[in-house]
Amino acid sequence: MNTTLVERIGYRVLVMRAVPVVVGVLGVLWYVWQSPREPVSLQARFFHNAMLPFASLPFRIPLWTLSETLAMRIQRATMDLMGLVDAKQCSMQLVSRGLFKFTPKHLEDRESKELALLYVHGGGHIVGSLKAYKGIVSMLASHLESSVFFVDYDLAPEHGITLVDQTNQVIEAIQLLRSQLGFKKIVLIGDSAGGKLVILAAQRMLVETPSTPIAAVVALSPFLITNRTVEDKIPPGVDDRMLSPGLAVFFNTKSLGTYPPDSPLVNVFKNSFKGFPPLLVHAGTIEFLRQDSLDLVELARKQGVRVEFLQGVGMGHIWFTQAPFIPEATQAVDNIKTFLDPFKSA
Repeated sequence: MNTTLVERIGYRVLVMRAVPVVVGVLGVLWYVWQSPREPVSLQARFFHNAMLPFASLPFRIPLWTLSETLAMRIQRATMDLMGLVDAKQCSMQLVSRGLFKFTPKHLEDRESKELALLYVHGGGHIVGSLKAYKGIVSMLASHLESSVFFVDYDLAPEHGITLVDQTNQVIEAIQLLRSQLGFKKIVLIGDSAGGKLVILAAQRMLVETPSTPIAAVVALSPFLITNRTVEDKIPPGVDDRMLSPGLAVFFNTKSLGTYPPDSPLVNVFKNSFKGFPPLLVHAGTIEFLRQDSLDLVELARKQGVRVEFLQGVGMGHIWFTQAPFIPEATQAVDNIKTFLDPFKSA
């Protein structure tokens, strides 16, 4: 005699197995839907609430309180997983120590010496690498339809490396692009800690070598942590699931070395923006460091800098890296392209 599945398993067993599954599914759907508060795409909501908390877990657990070495190793390994993203749309070549070039394959025979795009990666100055960013830079180069140079700078705090040393490496890359490779104009692009490095490099070169042709600077969710950032509580509406205050303080402490936080060598707010090139700044409305970006925009505009500012509604830290999977991230990359196109044609 044929028996149904329910009869063979039994109502009680079936309910015991089904209820947790149903509750789990409903829980995930509720978790995905509950935040951010601003209207965002379903893809962004899913990424923010379901994927990002797990992907950024090594960054959110305060491992540095147990072992700083273990914390950095786990965080670096986690960042390197980002490099699993397909980067086949671009060819990559070593230009010099720590400097690589990503070129869209359909543009390999049409290189121009008019404009060079130089990308400086984030990671709080102590994580991040070529391996971690090759997919992101390849995506950016393809979308911008231009070669992108990448600085794989030395990470702090090994061998006494500080963010000042990293700024020096960015300046060396700029000088190489200008003097040895013959580019007429250079655009600096940096995310998170890289955003701070490109601003510091541009500020120093305005003083030390004002003839350097820096055409523009792009700072994407710049890591401009200040004393106020450290001391203040997280403001209402902030729901940054990538970067926590404790982690930001850890990154900052390890990258400063012996430099005081208010030194002009490490703090962009202690330098002049007079004569600074056009500046594009991105900041998400729910990211922890948003206020620092607002302060940057205000200060630069007061000193006569042409500033364009994109606030990603409902977006967190460096949300552009999620392109092309999330519409808001693709829009952010489109904004970068729109900002840079006039410099490519000028």
